[in-house]
Amino acid sequence: MTKCRICEEETAEKEICPSCQSDQETMKQAFEEEEKHNRELMNKDSAILKSIEEEFGEEIIKTIHEELQESCSCLGLAIVDKQKGEKSEETRDGINIYYDQTVNGGYEGDSFEGWIWIELPNKKYLQSYYSM
Repeated sequence: MTKCRICEEETAEKEICPSCQSDQETMKQAFEEEEKHNRELMNKDSAILKSIEEEFGEEIIKTIHEELQESCSCLGLAIVDKQKGEKSEETRDGINIYYDQTVNGGYEGDSFEGWIWIELPNKKYLQSYYSM
């Protein structure tokens, strides 16, 4: 008998007991499913950004990338007809930006999350969730 290297329970001849082995397999499957989901979102987001670039040009895409990067936006872009946020006092390259932001505390008490809407020339909005 040896001890499981994870839980230190006695196990027969293996480094990992059957319970921990099962837990590891479940976690591996969950990570693989999450990775697949994120790839699907990235593909969808890429298609949305490509359609915006084709319709409105490369300059707006640069502005969108800068804003999404600065606001720490997550995956899951969408084009919507209406925004639900407050207009930012500043524009970015003449483009209106809207936020619906909450303080979520975080470890240091200064974390923010919410939604961002970037106004497109056709008066629709690129919507994204962000957390920073």
